[in-house]
Amino acid sequence: RICLALTHTHTHTHTGQVIKAWDIGVASMKQGELAIITCQPSHGYGESGSPPKIPANAVLKFEVELLSWSNDKDVFGDGGVVKQEVIETGSGWKGVETGNYCRFNYTVKNANGDVIDQDFSSEVCEVVLGESSTLPAVEGMLKKMKTGETARFNVSAKYASQEGTLPRLGDGNSDVQVEIKLLVHGIIQKLGEDGLVSKKVLTEGTGWEQPTDGASVKYHITYIDESGTSLFSSKSQNGGNPVECTVGDTNVPEAIDVVLREMKEGEVSQVHADKSTMFVFGLAPPAGSNIQEGSDVDFTIEVTDIQKGKESWNLSHAEKIALCTERKGQGNALFKAGNYRRAAISYRSAIKLFADANSKDNEKREASHAKLPCLLNATMCCIKLGKYDQGLKDVNQALEIDGNNVKGLYRRGIIHRELGNFVESHQDFNHVQDLDSTLPELSREIALLKRAEKQQNKRDKKAFTKMFSGISDPSDSAPEAAQQ
Repeated sequence: RICLALTHTHTHTHTGQVIKAWDIGVASMKQGELAIITCQPSHGYGESGSPPKIPANAVLKFEVELLSWSNDKDVFGDGGVVKQEVIETGSGWKGVETGNYCRFNYTVKNANGDVIDQDFSSEVCEVVLGESSTLPAVEGMLKKMKTGETARFNVSAKYASQEGTLPRLGDGNSDVQVEIKLLVHGIIQKLGEDGLVSKKVLTEGTGWEQPTDGASVKYHITYIDESGTSLFSSKSQNGGNPVECTVGDTNVPEAIDVVLREMKEGEVSQVHADKSTMFVFGLAPPAGSNIQEGSDVDFTIEVTDIQKGKESWNLSHAEKIALCTERKGQGNALFKAGNYRRAAISYRSAIKLFADANSKDNEKREASHAKLPCLLNATMCCIKLGKYDQGLKDVNQALEIDGNNVKGLYRRGIIHRELGNFVESHQDFNHVQDLDSTLPELSREIALLKRAEKQQNKRDKKAFTKMFSGISDPSDSAPEAAQQ
């Protein structure tokens, strides 16, 4: 028999993390208690021991002081909100976190299990965790749950209600039981290049596939106003038939296109779309929808069917060239209409067709020839939109294909100027002059470059003058100050 004297602070959260004797012995202790736990080999390290300090078949004694304990079902650690039972098991591995929105329904019962005032129950409720308006008890319960789970919690009177927060779980005078079902949770996604479309899931979809360019999608859509009143619903005003579209089709509003790319079959989502992503550049709202043109749009959308298109790696080289030409044409039409953001999307979808590098040399040359105008046009879109960093990436790719391309050098010179890279801008414009001195716009852009340099020099001079204005000449200082 070996007696070990150990000084050790140990934390564990569930059985199986430590030897069996500790799980059994510590569970019989109270907070602050000091005890000797005697451990038989079968409940310790058994026949193998734990060399070199613990031999085989050792009977051990541990002096244990229980400093503190907590129950992972005790939401706040004080017994005020306790998870009693999982009625329906949820799914998924990602837990609920601060900042998530949660949609749930709940029922409030008294200590006898009877449903109390329906004012304290709700069919569907939605909160954002971390907001001051959310009842802390509700936030705590939701963080102990998974999507689809139904659970029962005991909630003490002090946690059932709090002024200025919702939802209420009681009047604050008595303990209650709360049965709560977490329908869905997640973050509010910002979609599109500029984040002008926001999406949150109301009902999870199935599977993992999401539509990409060329996919055929069927969906139901309901446009709603600020009060939630339906302005148009495909279920009632389209003969009950879902809307059909092809992802990437420029006749589909930009917001709907970017949202569909992030959805799964069976998913229902709520969307808020900036007006610039919906019924603009000739696209009109559904007939009889009462949707005001020139305003932001809210809608719910349900994907009923996804038929995947042919992925780029399954396309032949000839099919890629043809599709690239088609998407470039769509981009050109959008550019002429002034829809520069969506034109850039079309150009980049054409460029992505050639992401597969496993092609023959002659095919690579043809691919480069097809990509070059798309890259140059995407660059021009970025200049129009003021997205100079992205434009620089696009034009650099173009100049990797053709380092003496006049359009590419000219447009990169403009981008460098706008980014304040004056030396590089001069280099690109000088290169353009060497290649084509007759380019009419070049002299104007060089003049703008010189003006920008002059303005920057003035700003620098002013900044340096202000920086050094507080430093006096030592010769002007008093003798005492100079001595010090």
